[in-house]
Amino acid sequence: MLGFTRILHSTFLVIFLNIGFILFSIAYMSMQENGEERLLSNENDKVVAWTNDTILLSCEDISKLEIVRVVGSGKKKIVYEVKLPYPSKKYAVAKRCVDELCMKHNVLGKEASILKNLMRQYGSQVMSFYGECHQPYDGKYNLSWPLPENITSNFNVGSTIIMEAGEPLRQNWTHMDRSCLVKQFTPADVEDLRQIARQWANYTPVRMKMGKDNRYPQNYALAENGLRHIDSDWIIPCVNCSYDTVLEHNCKVVSRFAILKTRHDCSLAYSLDNPIQFPNQHINLTDANQKCKPRY
Repeated sequence: MLGFTRILHSTFLVIFLNIGFILFSIAYMSMQENGEERLLSNENDKVVAWTNDTILLSCEDISKLEIVRVVGSGKKKIVYEVKLPYPSKKYAVAKRCVDELCMKHNVLGKEASILKNLMRQYGSQVMSFYGECHQPYDGKYNLSWPLPENITSNFNVGSTIIMEAGEPLRQNWTHMDRSCLVKQFTPADVEDLRQIARQWANYTPVRMKMGKDNRYPQNYALAENGLRHIDSDWIIPCVNCSYDTVLEHNCKVVSRFAILKTRHDCSLAYSLDNPIQFPNQHINLTDANQKCKPRY
């Protein structure tokens, strides 16, 4: 009788392990076939971005990245275009702090955390995140603020985050005729703004309201998969807020950015009822920048 019980237990164990292996294989094959960004968490709770051939860059990797050019700069941060070591993804952008408050308040570390959470939720629907490094400045650096270019371009020290390269709607903070710019938007661009409003409203672990700064084009870029939000400085947690409340707020922000004269409906129901005919047709930024000159 004891032998029969052991055989029965062994049989059930084998069946259980086989079912587990089959389910894992199906999930693995599905992820391979989709080819979309996925985030996997290992036992040390380190996050790895999987895009078939992409793993998050280490501090050593980031220190060796080649700078191509300065993409843009503001009061807090400077953005560089860099070459990536990945076979299928050649370029990315590196964000660096230039002012003291950016360093003191760990602005880039917080932004990196938000970007990773976005990728967990939305994959290729948001800007891809490739890595971060936060190294202290040692005593040999006599820092002055804003930091000079020879220090911001040194990725061995300071804070750096690496994310997908996109073409910013505006590369600096000179004023431009925004009404001219948004006239160049396609229906697909406006739909992307609806999606951005929904993503922040549904963000976990806490819903996020888009602050007033997000009505400016400098906070958006045209990426490989469409119009994307690229700056989380003015993203405000809304504890105990409902999805509908936050979505309504975010919708007003993107509507103001796009200068939409009629009420802008950002609900998923509206998007499903009004599919975009040409979802891959986006603003031509070269033409837009020619038509919409900066105002000084």
